[in-house]
Amino acid sequence: MRSSKHGTPQDRVARVLSAGATCFGRKGFFETTFDDVVRESGLSRGSLYWYFDSKDSLYTAVLEHCVARLQATFDAGVAGLDGQGPLVPGLLNAVAADTAQQQDVYRVLYLAPRSESAAATLEQLTLSFVGYVRLIVDAAGQRGEIDTRRHPRDALADILHAMAEGLIIRQLCDPGFDTDRYVATAADLLQYGGSRPQTADRPSTTDNRQENRSDDL
Repeated sequence: MRSSKHGTPQDRVARVLSAGATCFGRKGFFETTFDDVVRESGLSRGSLYWYFDSKDSLYTAVLEHCVARLQATFDAGVAGLDGQGPLVPGLLNAVAADTAQQQDVYRVLYLAPRSESAAATLEQLTLSFVGYVRLIVDAAGQRGEIDTRRHPRDALADILHAMAEGLIIRQLCDPGFDTDRYVATAADLLQYGGSRPQTADRPSTTDNRQENRSDDL
């Protein structure tokens, strides 16, 4: 296979896709130009046109590249469902870590202005993400981490999916965002509905009201 100073054809395509994710993530579809991607990739304009004949075709390829990377993350997460840690915080922590490592990918998919042709690819991403989250919810229900008898499984999956996407967007918009607090609160809400089981050293609100009423008498 013929190669150049920039590697094999596959290497060059990967370089273009990575550069495209960076550029589209920064400026969105409409403001990004071929020259932006040429500068970011270090390849010639001719090389870029050799693989992609328009900005639309490049953008579609970048979206598919980003979705494939996230799908690999989901697949790895599903493969790790037999681990010992709690699943809901495990999912959210994994999303937070992946967002930090692949900010360009997540910016393209969640923040940057996009073309109308992106709808089908982004729908594929959403379906994959929701399907993955449903597996998490099923496994968490079997472990007793969340109560799948009180609420429909699909509703719980939709809520967890929304929490995960909300975490992604907050991280991208606010680098100092407290992900640990977010994850702990989200896990508490799904497991206990925001109200942990009462313990001897943590009286219920009802008990407090009764005590106050007695004092008044």
